[in-house]
Amino acid sequence: LLLLLAHGLKRRKRRAWRAAVILLPAGAVAQFGYRHSLLGALLSVALLTLLLRHRGEFAALPDPRSRWKALANFFLMGAGSIGLGLIIVSVHPHRTVGNPGLAERLEHVLYGLFGLDGPIDYNGIVSGTVGDSLGALGLLTALTTCYLAFRPEHPAARLTEDDEQRLRALLARHGGRDSLGHFALRRDKGVVFSPSGKAAVCYRVVSGVMLASGDPIGDVEAWPGAIERFMDEAKAHSWTPAVMGCSETGGEVWTRETGLDALELGDEAVVDVPDFSLHGRAMRNVRQMVKRIERAGYETRVRRVRDLSDGELARIRRAADDWRGTDTERGFSMALGRIGDPADGDSVLATAHR
Repeated sequence: LLLLLAHGLKRRKRRAWRAAVILLPAGAVAQFGYRHSLLGALLSVALLTLLLRHRGEFAALPDPRSRWKALANFFLMGAGSIGLGLIIVSVHPHRTVGNPGLAERLEHVLYGLFGLDGPIDYNGIVSGTVGDSLGALGLLTALTTCYLAFRPEHPAARLTEDDEQRLRALLARHGGRDSLGHFALRRDKGVVFSPSGKAAVCYRVVSGVMLASGDPIGDVEAWPGAIERFMDEAKAHSWTPAVMGCSETGGEVWTRETGLDALELGDEAVVDVPDFSLHGRAMRNVRQMVKRIERAGYETRVRRVRDLSDGELARIRRAADDWRGTDTERGFSMALGRIGDPADGDSVLATAHR
């Protein structure tokens, strides 16, 4: 529990700060009143003083969904633990001293969930087994609740219709310079726009990392404004900013504006179609593979999505699903996450037919 709380404090979460401010006075009282440890009480008070003095540092916004999940988990797990606890307390009637009623058994369970001894006495080793079992149920309830309350945010990003229309307008004007620009239209991404609205950064948050995909969309001169908004959003939620799949120009702007480090992970292979040829010794292996595929009876068709019928689009979707093999669609900066959407009429599909 302390590790979970420390993780939330490290990420400057306001919710973790509130929990620590509540727990430290209780810890000081427990140290002094029950353990008679003045040093432990003073240490708790000192930590509390530091947290109160620097309360302005803990301003990271929480995930509003996790709060309700934590609360729901507390009540559901708590109810389940109480039910199981009553069964545990009641399965050894011949080992109990006296004949405790339901109220006493319930009181014993509630004390046991907090690791304390209840009003029921047992003969033999049953007492330790019952106490350990109740304590484990209470610990499990507390751990799962605190995990949901303090875990890093993983908000479900959704591209709204208005955001998508604004992005499509930017791509229509500036999308030609970046072959990955269209992938900004994945609908499981969030987006922040520059103050002028002339540039945008698309992202998704996973395990506390705010991951941007590709270059910012729009006018290069407006990129710094969109990047600044992106960094402000990351700071507000205490997310770790990162970028994947940007160009060399994009990498230069990102590093200049944010201080991030850049790593080269390869480059695109661009084929100049009018000048491309299979002739020559260097293309011998490629030429042989092409001939082999042609002899097997295959042909390639390259068409726009808007030129395909609904039936053929359905066949292509099935083929893509079969080829992928799992329900999980991999890819972020270089995958669209859909095939044949009416809004993607200009998209090009290359298909092989036998």
